[in-house]
Amino acid sequence: MALSDDLLAKARRLALKETGRPRQASLRRAVSTAYYGLFHELVSTSARFLVAGRRRHTMREALFREYEHGVMRAAARAFLSRSSNTWVEQLEGPPSSELKLVADALIDLQELRHRADYDVAAHFDRTRTLALVNKADSAMHAMRRIAGTHEAECFLLALQFRGRRGA
Repeated sequence: MALSDDLLAKARRLALKETGRPRQASLRRAVSTAYYGLFHELVSTSARFLVAGRRRHTMREALFREYEHGVMRAAARAFLSRSSNTWVEQLEGPPSSELKLVADALIDLQELRHRADYDVAAHFDRTRTLALVNKADSAMHAMRRIAGTHEAECFLLALQFRGRRGA
């Protein structure tokens, strides 16, 4: 099982851990872990695309550490808004519903991961937390469905490379 799948399964277990009223710590960790499940799915898919071949595992591992959360969020926003971005401009049409789901989930989950990890006043409930875990799951499956397509490759390039004109 891939790390992304393991993280998502762990997020679901954390959200369902306590019977009755769940602890905020469990729900917060579930939100954060769901985000990291999607993050690792995107990073590993991107790294496999950028560094192909069976004997390139060490190179892909080095590349994994180069992804920046802010760059990934900016790329997702660019694809949703169709803003000026080298990689968005490579699309042959509007982003598919699958790619929109992936981009939206990345933005939403990253924002909520920040709240879960750093905003002590934030409150999470089990229903919303499970919905976020399901959103990560849907996005991961959507990415797997479009992997290898032109639009997915443009998106994967944008996750690693800023893609702004003149930057």
